[in-house]
Amino acid sequence: MQTQKFILKFFPEIMVKGTKAKRQMTGQLYNNLTLLCVRIDEAVTVRRFQDRIEVVCPKDVVDETRRVLLSTPGIEQVLEALQFDGMETIDQIKIKVGEIVLDTLAGKTFAVRTRRSGTHDFTSIDIDRQVGGY
Repeated sequence: MQTQKFILKFFPEIMVKGTKAKRQMTGQLYNNLTLLCVRIDEAVTVRRFQDRIEVVCPKDVVDETRRVLLSTPGIEQVLEALQFDGMETIDQIKIKVGEIVLDTLAGKTFAVRTRRSGTHDFTSIDIDRQVGGY
């Protein structure tokens, strides 16, 4: 099953609160999102982090999930991300990026910004340079 990930950034007013108030407000937002997302589809998952919330949903409910997230109070930004597992080399990453965006970026200039996790024999800057120059 293919999935889509949404990364939600909190409204700035939440982030300037004290630790206890911030925890309470983000907890309430998490509970609200969990209830709203379960109504869309049982397969939608919501994960809470200190500075963001991540929502992962099946591809067939992406539009409805996006609509709900955009209309939920307390969310400043809704970022959509594609996640691919098993990318071990920069060449694999370049090929995957080319499959997805090469047609839409033809004749345009752009920049690549990456953040990665795990242990690899290349850095994020290596990915930025090589994938951006592909």
